[in-house]
Amino acid sequence: MLRLLVISVLWADSPDNVWPISDVVARFQTVAAWYAEASYGRLTLVPTVAPFVRATTTSANANADTLLHISSDLGGPLKASGFDTTKFDRIIYIVPRIASVGPKGFTFGSSMVLNCGGSDYVTFGAIHELGHSLGLAHAQSLRVGGRNGKVMTSALIPPTRRTRCPMRKSGLISARMTNRNSDGSRRQSGTARARPTN
Repeated sequence: MLRLLVISVLWADSPDNVWPISDVVARFQTVAAWYAEASYGRLTLVPTVAPFVRATTTSANANADTLLHISSDLGGPLKASGFDTTKFDRIIYIVPRIASVGPKGFTFGSSMVLNCGGSDYVTFGAIHELGHSLGLAHAQSLRVGGRNGKVMTSALIPPTRRTRCPMRKSGLISARMTNRNSDGSRRQSGTARARPTN
């Protein structure tokens, strides 16, 4: 079981309630359900969604360094609100997008920042960054070896609908393996390739 503390962050000059907290609750219920299914029930996420916490930094001054040190900036307000971050296994900070930072999410230790607050990307970003916090790297390729140890095929294998991979940089992609050529004829054994579906 992983206890998550999910914190929606407001910059010092942000208006109140820039996205509904009920939306964050629903998104993290989806994240928990995704991990329960993907782990065949072996991983249970228990998210606690905090109300908005206001940072001391303004949106104009927020940058990558701000995000790396956000726990320091929010420590006092969180404690004043009754949240003890040491009681949680993972801390997830959702901040309004800072376009100059680049990535929409990153993980450092047991803390994550989702630089995409209020967007639909929060759900995938949380699944992806939690994967990093669990030790998963980005999905790259699959190499299948022959009996003599030589590589028979090497291909970038997109996840299937059943094996959804949250660690692909391009997101959750539905795909299927095929053993047919583009003209419909069967491929020779060992030469199957991944083909995305719509």
